[in-house]
Amino acid sequence: MSKFLVISLAKEFGDQVAKNVADKLNLKYLNIDKYVQYSIAEPEKMLEKCGKEYYNQQVVKHLEVAIGFEDTLFFCGYSTFMKNQPYFFDFQKIYLGLSLKQLQKLDEKDKIINKIAFPDRHRFLSKNAKKVKSRELNVEAFANLVIKEANK
Repeated sequence: MSKFLVISLAKEFGDQVAKNVADKLNLKYLNIDKYVQYSIAEPEKMLEKCGKEYYNQQVVKHLEVAIGFEDTLFFCGYSTFMKNQPYFFDFQKIYLGLSLKQLQKLDEKDKIINKIAFPDRHRFLSKNAKKVKSRELNVEAFANLVIKEANK
């Protein structure tokens, strides 16, 4: 399998879908957003003391390590993908194309941002990744669609 990245505007839901896909395909799983956050000790203090440029350099350093992992299915949210697109060039990218109504049904902390920015973010991800969508808002349905798309 090629390098494989699942992207979603709904981070918690996307994380669950990607974990499910990795389990079904017998792959390791890495949430890039959580990995980078975990790898940088006290990111708020780093930003405050060292500045945004240094912080971004550290994010890239940890991202480069993460994407080198073998036999791993990766997941990230919109912001990580958008800011670091060149690093995902060789990846097979699948976007969980939730509708705005589906996003609003999920209890996610970035719900308001997604509602406001949905049209632009949805359009951007639809152009830069293969989109899967389902009428059913459940992890299993989306996981099966991702696997089907990955096997094309």
